[in-house]
Amino acid sequence: MINNVILVGRLISEPEAVSTKDNVPTKWAKFILAIERPFKNHQNEYEIDYITIKTWLANCQELKELLKPGVTLGLKGRIQTFSNKTNDFYYTEIIADKITYIE
Repeated sequence: MINNVILVGRLISEPEAVSTKDNVPTKWAKFILAIERPFKNHQNEYEIDYITIKTWLANCQELKELLKPGVTLGLKGRIQTFSNKTNDFYYTEIIADKITYIE
């Protein structure tokens, strides 16, 4: 099986630590990438997708000085899903394993 995601986009939010319900220190952070679609819509404009990315906090700390809104990032990661069978709810997220600053 293959589960790989490669994205290049513009960072629109500073990474924030993900807290747990018990306020236990966490090793995760999340941020949002804006990624322009490769085709135009009916109004002849490119639409933008806003993708929430989750990553190890260490990945963000290594790039802390560079991870400011507006910078372009490349990332390699995977898709991960969760389900809540009580509400029949499914959630899909992107987990970044490697983040690269692109000038």
